[in-house]
Amino acid sequence: MFSFRFLILGLIVSALAQAQSERIINGIPVPGGFFPEVASIKVDGASCTGTLVGPRVVLTAAHCLKTGDIASVTFYDSQRAPLRSFMGKGVRNSLYPGEDLDIAVVLLDTPVTNIKSASISEAATEGQEIFLLGFGCITPGGGGGNDGVLRMGESVVVDFSNYDFVSRSPLGAALCFGDSGGPTYVRVNNEYRVIGVSSKGNIKDTNYSAHLQGTEAQEFLKDFADENRVEICGVTLNCDSMNSDTPVFKQHLFEIQYPPNGSKYTFSLPSLLQFPVSDVEWSLVHSSEPLVSIQGEQLTLSTPTGPTQASPILATVAARKNEGAAIAVIKFIPVAPKPPTPPCELKAIPDFIHLGESLTLQLSTEGDIFNPTINGVDISVRDGSMIFETEITPTTAGIHQATASVSGPGGTTHCMTKYGVK
Repeated sequence: MFSFRFLILGLIVSALAQAQSERIINGIPVPGGFFPEVASIKVDGASCTGTLVGPRVVLTAAHCLKTGDIASVTFYDSQRAPLRSFMGKGVRNSLYPGEDLDIAVVLLDTPVTNIKSASISEAATEGQEIFLLGFGCITPGGGGGNDGVLRMGESVVVDFSNYDFVSRSPLGAALCFGDSGGPTYVRVNNEYRVIGVSSKGNIKDTNYSAHLQGTEAQEFLKDFADENRVEICGVTLNCDSMNSDTPVFKQHLFEIQYPPNGSKYTFSLPSLLQFPVSDVEWSLVHSSEPLVSIQGEQLTLSTPTGPTQASPILATVAARKNEGAAIAVIKFIPVAPKPPTPPCELKAIPDFIHLGESLTLQLSTEGDIFNPTINGVDISVRDGSMIFETEITPTTAGIHQATASVSGPGGTTHCMTKYGVK
């Protein structure tokens, strides 16, 4: 699938030939039960992606099929196994290929009754975070993938071009062959809404999605719905919103630093992911290393021992409740453990004197140190010496306190001692 920062969904790349389509790069596999409305489409042996937007309507790209083409549309169950294939007839809008409005629909022979349709809404805006989903290839240039796995990635809207909006972001998702026709989603409150159709890209980092809120796109969808007496969510029908209790993360990528020292660390997932929903079933969807496990609400990371320049560990976590689900990526970043602060020991020699006599304050330390002080006065550092001394003559009787400090790469340590004057 596509390339992306951290995160989650799949799309397509450029409209090469009518028989070719694309998939997503820098994406992650979507676990079963997520986005069941996203389907794979086969037309004369070519593969695309589509989205159920009404019981009998699947939205896809115009370059995936011609008007009158017979398409096989396959939806997947909670285990990501094929649930059922539907047959339908393609209808391409009249502005493709001439003006490149890359939108088409498949009219299914029979309605889909056990999958909630996605809703078309919202206009794309510059700077908007979007999510791409698709069944396509997964490496820049067009390799891998096409294995029946739905993937998801993240990008950002950066520009507009004719009937498309353009998305790009560092390490973001990129459409690839097989992702064509897949949804471009935006999250509105607790819902994912369709704002575009995956059309084309450079199969590296830049994507073009056909905009669904333009006048021409809306007229095509409304005319199709009227002529075929079908409903399209967000166009002809205000579909019911998802259950308000559906899980949703405030963000999709969480970064955690850890020292690669061989220790085990346990995290509370609700706390770690700032997730207030109760009675959630947690699961580990994918981990780049076999070092992460989940039991109940607890995630355990068994840290490796090795160089800190090792690659981060990526773990995809799912939270399910009722009919809803949410996913997030946790990026565990290895960092060098912080060096210890230097030891600091201060002595008064002797520790009891008569008024008018002198004593020596002796600071002992070790390691790579700098800026030693005694009673707030800097002490000169001599090569190789870990003992620093200064002589004082108290002017009053009583119990007195002396202080010292010493700094090192790990920070500053303070110490003190007391001495008596009679």
